[in-house]
Amino acid sequence: MNAGTSRFDLVVAYRVYPEISKTPFIHTDDKFELTRTCLRSFCSALSGLRVKVLVLLDGCPSEYRSLFCEELPGVTLEFIELNSVGNMATFALQLDLLMKQQDAKAVCLAEDDYLYCPGAFKKILSFMESRDDVDFVSPYDHIDYYTMRLHALPTEVDVHEGIHFRTAGTTCLTFVTSREKLIQTAGVFLKYTRGMTDAALWLSLTKSGVFRPLHLLGLLRKEWFAFKLVGQSWLLSPRQTFLGRKRKLWVPTPSLATHAETTGLAPCVDWQVLATAGGL
Repeated sequence: MNAGTSRFDLVVAYRVYPEISKTPFIHTDDKFELTRTCLRSFCSALSGLRVKVLVLLDGCPSEYRSLFCEELPGVTLEFIELNSVGNMATFALQLDLLMKQQDAKAVCLAEDDYLYCPGAFKKILSFMESRDDVDFVSPYDHIDYYTMRLHALPTEVDVHEGIHFRTAGTTCLTFVTSREKLIQTAGVFLKYTRGMTDAALWLSLTKSGVFRPLHLLGLLRKEWFAFKLVGQSWLLSPRQTFLGRKRKLWVPTPSLATHAETTGLAPCVDWQVLATAGGL
């Protein structure tokens, strides 16, 4: 991440699919406008950085390519056109592209339905450089952290440049890491393409609560779905879960981004305001 040794501060693999898969809180039936709004916030989140974006257009009409050029002025763009290969294949391609590139030490996997706060990525990269134990950073303070027993565990907290970052057990598939650490953990992430859930693969990496008998007993009694996620980490990624290095995943509070799904909005930020032109 040293500006003197890399062409860019960050390389992002940003995947786009032209259909709406869940229920966003804005543009509920218009994926193109949802993508536009998310891109505008993404552009503001890149402020102050030299960034290259690898755009994976999965079955997208030609206007999506024009949209990126319009909404990300001054950002180096590289387009990869795909023939509706789907979620798992595009995720695997993100991993492959980011591991092979040598333009930046810091990399980001991004999905197309996230809203970001201005300057988010500069804050994240600064935090990553401030500590040696930052393996991954999610910009998304997921609402599940406050509602699920799975996450009712002790965390580490650090305040960096006025932002609280804390460790978490799981997140989604939009996150920032280093190319080196992505290479080290790619085998676990690729299990997602073979049926492992994102939450389970993160539990395998972070080992959050997977060896706490009382915690597991509570999940077994009160949160069966979460207990199955732990079980999946044991069964589908046993080598990493039992023998692999424990990785630290950090998230900011308040959130620096949110998934746009109505039921998954990060708390403590007025995302409706941010989604408007004035909010950005």
